[in-house]
Amino acid sequence: ECARLRAVMEGHAVLTASDMPRALALAKSYSVNLVFLGVDLSTIHTTVAVEQLRQLREEIAIVVTAKRKNDERLRRAIEAGACDFLIKPVSRNMMQAQLASIEQMLEVQQLYGETLEQQKTAKRIFDAVITEHNQALPGMRVFSRAVDVFSGDMTLAAKSPQGEHYLLLADSAGHGLTAAIAVLPVAERFFSLVSQGRDATGIITGINDKLISLLPTGMFMACALVRVDAQGNSLSVFNAGVPDIYVLDRYLCKISNKFVSACIPLGIAPLEPADIHFEQAPVHPGSQLFLMTDGLIEAESHHGRQFGDRRLERLLGQYANDTRLFERVLDEVEQFSRHCAPRDDMTLVQVSLDSLRGDC
Repeated sequence: ECARLRAVMEGHAVLTASDMPRALALAKSYSVNLVFLGVDLSTIHTTVAVEQLRQLREEIAIVVTAKRKNDERLRRAIEAGACDFLIKPVSRNMMQAQLASIEQMLEVQQLYGETLEQQKTAKRIFDAVITEHNQALPGMRVFSRAVDVFSGDMTLAAKSPQGEHYLLLADSAGHGLTAAIAVLPVAERFFSLVSQGRDATGIITGINDKLISLLPTGMFMACALVRVDAQGNSLSVFNAGVPDIYVLDRYLCKISNKFVSACIPLGIAPLEPADIHFEQAPVHPGSQLFLMTDGLIEAESHHGRQFGDRRLERLLGQYANDTRLFERVLDEVEQFSRHCAPRDDMTLVQVSLDSLRGDC
């Protein structure tokens, strides 16, 4: 069989090992790309051998070869990290076909790895540019989880020359690199407009105009803009397509204000000042502000049910005075969706408004 393998793999270096310790030693010493693992599938050691090889190098392709078919053992080997199996005796043509398939898979893996590394580098640049200008509000906590390397969610905060605090939560349609296209231009526009002392309406129209000039048809950005006055006594909220925004009264243990979406997401059509409606609310002692993207309320259980805004509202109202409410919300979402991979980026923001009172 080794001679057949050497003949098939002409042009490739072939190493052989009679046992797993020797195989592992060779895999450590050489840049092994493909392993034909001949094992007796009647034993349980198949999965252990596959796992040991996989731990050495994630990109190693492992093909299990066996004298007889055992569906359960083969299934376990595949689950442990083997990419395929062959039942002996293996013809030369079958081995050549298997080799060609594995080589194609390795090329795809290499290309994906290079692309992923490029995205990670770009993401570090994105984060550095945004962090340079971002001014986290006092008392603000942010949790953000991306489905891919890039996130279409964005949380920006800045203080105007007049002493007003601005918080922008944005959620681009979709996720990944496509959704993140608008991140840097919108961030630059937001910080520029706030630093110029533009009012809240001017900030929204400026961002919307930028998105219309930038995004292709069919793409848009849901967002919320929160303005807190210089004394921290009142807030104004504009909601364009993000889930409901809540103000909680810690002392009265209830939701005191809820701001629903009253405008289409940005980047779809021009907005006139009359289209931009800010809702006002006083800031009382003990007030907390909660904002989130739809990745949180649309988190799914293994039954296909969504976490939902009603479940969230009950949670916020029941534990409005809990100092660990931020963690509680995240824990509840995690428990609810623990058997399902996330389908969308998720962001949760909490601001203790007490921290902004009198800050000028």
